Amino acid sequence: VTKSLLTTMRRNGYWLIDEHSFSSVFPKNPYPSSNRRSKGASTLSEYEKRQLVLALKQELAPIYAQERTEPLNGYDLTVCVLAIALQTGINTSPLLNMATNSVSDHPLKTNRKLLTVYKRRGNATQVHNLRKSQTLELVQGIKLDIAYAIERIITLNQRHRVKLDSDHLLVYEIESGRFRDKVTSLTEGMIAHKIKLLVRNHNLTDEDGRPMKVNLSRIRKTFINGIYELSGEDILVAA
Repeated sequence: VTKSLLTTMRRNGYWLIDEHSFSSVFPKNPYPSSNRRSKGASTLSEYEKRQLVLALKQELAPIYAQERTEPLNGYDLTVCVLAIALQTGINTSPLLNMATNSVSDHPLKTNRKLLTVYKRRGNATQVHNLRKSQTLELVQGIKLDIAYAIERIITLNQRHRVKLDSDHLLVYEIESGRFRDKVTSLTEGMIAHKIKLLVRNHNLTDEDGRPMKVNLSRIRKTFINGIYELSGEDILVAA
């Protein structure tokens, strides 16, 4: 806007400056590549999604086990976050800011729960439906119980929450390093670190045999595309 105003002033004689001096006022390209659209995250292929769902199912089994009493660590919480993201398509920030009261009863359906997450930007909330039953179906027929996973996090990590005097859901105790035994909350950076461990532990690969690239952006894009396909490629229905 400023450049347009000054150009108009010079053209109409309100700013007397020669061409050479005028050209040196502004850089030739102050915003390089500003006209390029950033490439969004790619969706998981069916092959990749099948592997990821199976890996998460295996990792969730010991978390669901009733006999488990030890708290969940950062790796366990990452597994839970990935499972929640696969089922809801929620953005990273609202996921990381989930509270212990995020899950509530559905006002109309007994076989569903409501997951309410806080979106820090704009003080908005997002509400998603979660099946209450133990058989939350995926496209691949692999079953995950997201509401129960959240309940397990609340129960098993309660003592960490007491230390922080917080109702933040995703808290855990650091297991190694100079901050060992310190209670903290899960971060996007820690999720990325633990995802690499998940990929390595389960040898997750893409169709070319390379380590699979897994992140919450790809999972969200996959969820959105799945909804779009189920809607018959109707944008309004999908929205």
